[in-house]
Amino acid sequence: MVTIKKPTWLLVLFLACSIILASCGGGDDDDVTPPDEPQPVEPVDPDPPVPVQPTFNNMKEALEHIKEVEKITKVESSKYKESYNFYFRQPIDHQNPDGGTFLQQVAVNFKGFDAITVINTCGYAMDGNDDDLAELIEGNLVVWSTDISESLLWEMTQNGNT
Repeated sequence: MVTIKKPTWLLVLFLACSIILASCGGGDDDDVTPPDEPQPVEPVDPDPPVPVQPTFNNMKEALEHIKEVEKITKVESSKYKESYNFYFRQPIDHQNPDGGTFLQQVAVNFKGFDAITVINTCGYAMDGNDDDLAELIEGNLVVWSTDISESLLWEMTQNGNT
């Protein structure tokens, strides 16, 4: 086994970099051909058009605007301005979209449209438990339920989707 000492390693690195840089071309300006005519520069619009975003007065209006949402239920909360559970249909098996669907539950705990939003994908805060980070930053909280009912699991096993 050959061991390269540090000064030798640095020399090899320097030589490799020198060879690579030398192959990029010399510094002769004689080889550079000027363009036939200058290329026009497109002006930059200082005020580009802003896409129109829908405005909502509250979170329920925003949720009702999402066409995939099938059900919205209000949840009482002393910590948030508004709290809702909403549901949308998901395939049981994304590899087999014709294999049946279930209603996915998502909880939205809303402080304001200008607040930072924390997304919790483990479902821990679904049943009224608070998320420490959302509480610390006084932000909105979206909780994605991970619960799948026993009947849904039974249906999946009956269809061979385990």
